[in-house]
Amino acid sequence: MKKQIVMLGIFMLILIVMIIGCDSLKNNEDKLIGTWTYDYFGTETDIIFHSNGDCIFPEYQRTDATLTWKINDTKLILTIIDDNSSHAMFFDYSFSNDGKTLTMTDIEGTSMILNKRI
Repeated sequence: MKKQIVMLGIFMLILIVMIIGCDSLKNNEDKLIGTWTYDYFGTETDIIFHSNGDCIFPEYQRTDATLTWKINDTKLILTIIDDNSSHAMFFDYSFSNDGKTLTMTDIEGTSMILNKRI
């Protein structure tokens, strides 16, 4: 009986952690959706994250390619898809300033700071 209570306690703890983790992921997705601006070699440029996973990012936008985004665990993944291939870019990301600032850091350690348009 004691073993069953311990197992039930462990199961409940795991369930709570999973629920909290899912809520956190959803909250980050909600925070990301919208228009963000950043400095691209002295020019203010926008990146738009749509709720359906599409993305508009002028630096990578081509007429024959689409750009998508998703959050997977602790990574923001941008994927360029064209007729023959796809290329994924992985970023560590964090929100600050009450969700108004997004910092994206690529695998080489280069960071990009974006500010949410209101």
